[in-house]
Amino acid sequence: MLSNPVLINPAGNSSNYFGTWSSAFSPQWERSFVSTSKDTNHVYQLDLTAPNIYATRIDLDTLYSPPVQPGSLKLAPDGKIYLSCAYTDGVTFNYPYNSSEYDTVNMYLSVINYPDV
Repeated sequence: MLSNPVLINPAGNSSNYFGTWSSAFSPQWERSFVSTSKDTNHVYQLDLTAPNIYATRIDLDTLYSPPVQPGSLKLAPDGKIYLSCAYTDGVTFNYPYNSSEYDTVNMYLSVINYPDV
């Protein structure tokens, strides 16, 4: 059961709306990091201690889709947040790859080194 829900994504304003793909909380639970899924994709940081969380949105990265779409954000035991990227042709989701395929987009993980700062 959830209590005290706070709207951080104003769906009523489509120009500001971002389709959430994944999110992760900082180790101290003061910040949330959100990856989005639209024509232009973003990785946002939100300050959860602020009265207006949406107003604190900081765009950490912009990815253009297709071909790149941000994937999952995960908080690791080392206190860093890792971001995977998905390669897509805009029609099909091309994962998993066959063994003879190589794609530089999916060969790396992005990292937020200090998510509490």
